[in-house]
Amino acid sequence: MARTTNAQVLDAVERIYNSGGISKLFEEKYPSVNELLKYNFEGTVGVLSFTGVLQIFDLDTFMRCQQIGNNNLKTWVDYKDKIEKYLREQLNDDRRLEAARLILAQHIYSEHYRKFPYWPTVKEHTQQSEIFLDLANSYPFETWFVGWSCLGYITVQDIRKETNSFYTDFLGKPDVKVLFCNERKISALEQSASSDMDAAKESVDEFDQPITFKKLKQDLRT
Repeated sequence: MARTTNAQVLDAVERIYNSGGISKLFEEKYPSVNELLKYNFEGTVGVLSFTGVLQIFDLDTFMRCQQIGNNNLKTWVDYKDKIEKYLREQLNDDRRLEAARLILAQHIYSEHYRKFPYWPTVKEHTQQSEIFLDLANSYPFETWFVGWSCLGYITVQDIRKETNSFYTDFLGKPDVKVLFCNERKISALEQSASSDMDAAKESVDEFDQPITFKKLKQDLRT
């Protein structure tokens, strides 16, 4: 088969698949599909995507979330809620991604705090650092299994111009990928593959259509 598939798509699917949850799901519930993935990963991902079993999205957008306040403790506590709200309203509010948003918001919040456990003094004025994000996770949601990954850097910054003036934010463009697995559709494919594995292998070997990312903000449909 000619390699027409976008290598970045395959890399993203493999990263999410190997994060634990989805690979375990396939091994336990869909062993025939799992066998196909091990036999021909690219062709099987292509068939799964073409038939709607998998939906693969990426997010290509600049992210920035700011919080301003006059109380050091409240400003910091409110920042986590602000990040969660930002991810929900500005990126995508799909219910299937709620757990992913919570995990990502908590990680950004915690890493920011790990870098800067204290506000700068007025004299210091500002503190800034780079945070590396390297996350991959998956979980069930109703008739779907959701996988996602986030890889890249964000810049975190705290500014304190006056004693009771507190400003914090993060900004960056991390690489976010999302994968939805439709368990209703994959069950049908599992049944077909288990009844005739040779035909299933022939099908994935013959698949030669390109696979591309859908855009998380524009193309996501339930």
